[in-house]
Amino acid sequence: MASVVVEQEALDEHPNQMHPAHEIGLKMLLAGCANATSAMVTNPADLVKVRQQLFVKAGSGRSPGFVHTLIDMVRKEGFFSIYNGVSASMIRELSYSGIRMGCYDQFKSGILSLSPSLDPHSVIVKLGAGLGSGCLGAAIANPADVLKVRRQAVGGAALSLRGHARAVYAEQGFKGFYRAVVPTVIRAGVLTSSQLGSYDVAKHFLRTHYPTTFPEGLFTHLVCSGFAGFACSVTSAPIDTVKVRMMNDATKQYSSSLECAAKMLRYEGPMAFYKGFIGCWTRLWPHTVISLVIFEKLRAFAGLNPI
Repeated sequence: MASVVVEQEALDEHPNQMHPAHEIGLKMLLAGCANATSAMVTNPADLVKVRQQLFVKAGSGRSPGFVHTLIDMVRKEGFFSIYNGVSASMIRELSYSGIRMGCYDQFKSGILSLSPSLDPHSVIVKLGAGLGSGCLGAAIANPADVLKVRRQAVGGAALSLRGHARAVYAEQGFKGFYRAVVPTVIRAGVLTSSQLGSYDVAKHFLRTHYPTTFPEGLFTHLVCSGFAGFACSVTSAPIDTVKVRMMNDATKQYSSSLECAAKMLRYEGPMAFYKGFIGCWTRLWPHTVISLVIFEKLRAFAGLNPI
């Protein structure tokens, strides 16, 4: 077994000889496909989470429960309403997650080139790489995120993606597509750092200390991605709630993300930031597991090293 670990470490140190630009492009494509597949599965939970986050009741930070929100939505809008916004979600994942997961390795390499003294397996390198790739993906893909949130809001399914795009442009022009870009970028950086970073750290720890129980493979991927799904749910939920409020703010109640957060805290209480947390975790946990497992399998199929 020791020889297997040594051979794997040797493979990690000598990646395939693909052109760097082609390798980045391939990783982005594979990451986008993995996350788009996951989005199809988890769209109902994501939709319920958004509905809960948009719920506003003065003096109360509590929104209707996950199950109550789901049942009420199906009763009023029909069973297939649980897939409202799925096309926008898939477009968002193909762009946003394709970039953030596909560029993760390059950000790790970039950090190490700037600070050669750092240990390649240190927590700071992995969290930093996730932070950088997440922010980049969110900054580029913010328009897709805006359209997704609008489609998932109450009544949002009445308009097509093209209809929502026209409405956003009519309301604020091109800059409307970058509404809430600040909390979106912060949330993506925190989420990707805690998701990919914690996955990478957990996998390296288990494979190093318990190589017999946790070899490179499906079981290890499932365990580490499950841990990563919970970690990123806890860290990103408050920022995600502010982001959703800002993106759906057609009446311009908030002039900035800070004002939105301050009003939530004042009128709804601190727990308002965790509205929809069950929905957030119910979506992010399986989404993380599915996307990372598929991404690892696609990387192996394409001859790329594992994360």
